Amino acid sequence: MPIVELPNGQELEFPDGTSPEVMRSAIEKHFAEYSHQRAREELHEGGLGIQGKSLDEMKKMLSINMPQEKRKMSPLDYENPEDIGRAAGGERLLKGLGRYGPELVASALVPEVPIAGALSRIPSLARLLKSAPTATKYGQSILGNALSQGGVAAAFNPETAKESGLTAAGITAPFSGLAQVAQSANPYARLAGRVGMGAATGGLAGLAAHNTPFGYVGSIPAALTGAYFGFKGGPTAQFQRNIRSGLEGAEYKPAMEAAERLGLNYLTPAEASGNPFLGAQQAQIGKTPKGSLELYKKGQSRLESENKSIQDLFSKIYNPKEEKGLMKSLYKESYEHTVPQSFINKIGQNEVIKRAKSLVEGNPAFKEQLKGVDKNSVEYWDSIKRALDDMSSRSASKSSRNESRLINNAKKDLLKELDKVGSYKEARSLSERQKTREGLEKAFNKKEMTGTNMYNVLKDKNKFDKLQKSLRAVPEAQKRLEDMRLAFKNIINPPTAKTANISEGMGDNRPLKDVKSVLFNLKEILSNRKFDQSAIDLLTNPKWEKQLEDLSKKATPTEKRVAKFIDLIGKAGAQTAAQPKLNINFRYNEPLPGADEMDFEYEGME
Repeated sequence: MPIVELPNGQELEFPDGTSPEVMRSAIEKHFAEYSHQRAREELHEGGLGIQGKSLDEMKKMLSINMPQEKRKMSPLDYENPEDIGRAAGGERLLKGLGRYGPELVASALVPEVPIAGALSRIPSLARLLKSAPTATKYGQSILGNALSQGGVAAAFNPETAKESGLTAAGITAPFSGLAQVAQSANPYARLAGRVGMGAATGGLAGLAAHNTPFGYVGSIPAALTGAYFGFKGGPTAQFQRNIRSGLEGAEYKPAMEAAERLGLNYLTPAEASGNPFLGAQQAQIGKTPKGSLELYKKGQSRLESENKSIQDLFSKIYNPKEEKGLMKSLYKESYEHTVPQSFINKIGQNEVIKRAKSLVEGNPAFKEQLKGVDKNSVEYWDSIKRALDDMSSRSASKSSRNESRLINNAKKDLLKELDKVGSYKEARSLSERQKTREGLEKAFNKKEMTGTNMYNVLKDKNKFDKLQKSLRAVPEAQKRLEDMRLAFKNIINPPTAKTANISEGMGDNRPLKDVKSVLFNLKEILSNRKFDQSAIDLLTNPKWEKQLEDLSKKATPTEKRVAKFIDLIGKAGAQTAAQPKLNINFRYNEPLPGADEMDFEYEGME
């Protein structure tokens, strides 16, 4: 059977299984002098008169040794007065929250007083409200919240209703205004709201630090930390601001427009602008398992759009299914024509042309092909043109630039005349486009048709100009090549398991990687595990320019959460400050020689 010893030495026996609460209730009923309420009253009434009492005397005055197992000490537990004042600052804070719990809950739930309708009934005020809608909105919210919180404080503290109500209203008003500013459409106003939030957070952090062993010294870095995060905002908002600042003054719109014409899924800010700073920002994303997979999927989808764009280019240059048969029929029709004698007299005197004729007539392959072909026919002279092509290729391989130039000049003169006959010009244009496509396909040399590999083909200006010239009959293909050279210049291939493994093996030293990993994880924590995903969504959005513009005009989800936090802090602080100061503060003094005493200090009502 549990036994309870009273301060006067009397022992009480209770049946087995009796709870401490039942024991306490029975003792308070039959021994009122040992009740909690009586103990509080004696402390309240006694004030400084209880100073100097020994710990044992206080224990007799307040304590009843209740039999309890694994009992957790409380900072204001009258059953254990030797523990009074020894609680950590965090426990005292929790105790305070518990003390004012109903008021705090009521302050968070009560809506602001709707004063807009009442004010609008006054003509002069109605005109003023219409002339300054933004100020009116803020003012209504500030006044409405101040009135509602003042009412809560007055209701919970009827003995000091006026003072408590005014105190709560006065504290709520500025915080309510700060919360409104933090959601403003003006980015500078939102910045001011974040700074205000930083000050509030810093103050709370400083208060918490003051209640720790670090004291005031710890409050300084805590306050600065709170102010810093208030000024900078959440990591997601900071990332968005970094992207916007990296785009300032950068030429990115032409690349974005080119990417849209090419049908690419997206082009990131770093790829569109070529700004290394934005490239470093892009390197931060895709670090979480989910984010990495999402980035890989979007990257593969973009690669497919690059491949399709290149294939579309090839089809515009030359489409074998549609144009091969047409080219043959055009050549066949033109071969039935003969060239005028004036053409033979003019062209035949050129020594380079003579050399080409001798090659055709002395080459068994040409001779076999030209059996029965009239030497005045377009077909015969087309063979001379092909011989000139071979001569030009051989001279180019020997790096004989002057010889190559003379051969090409002779070929131009020949083509100028041949293009006047029948459908030869149209046939030759299709043939030239066919060779251009074959040359581009060969340039990939079994490589994947990606934007990066395509740009490697196009980046040399001389080769690019020559390619454009070969497509003079296909302006759509020329424009597409220009777009590719612009959009593919800074393209970043998406990471894969293989490239990630190579990068890990080649990368930075381990300490630097560890620091980057810690910073990224901190960003994830501070953004409620949403930083990586939101950053990926932003950079891979084909309309990121508009999204960034919209974000600069309205509060982000983070800023809205900041505003709610500011509003909540104001309400909680207002209700706490509005309470009458009836707290009993205990503390240990320096022990006197030969004595182990405790001082009790009482703060009465102000």
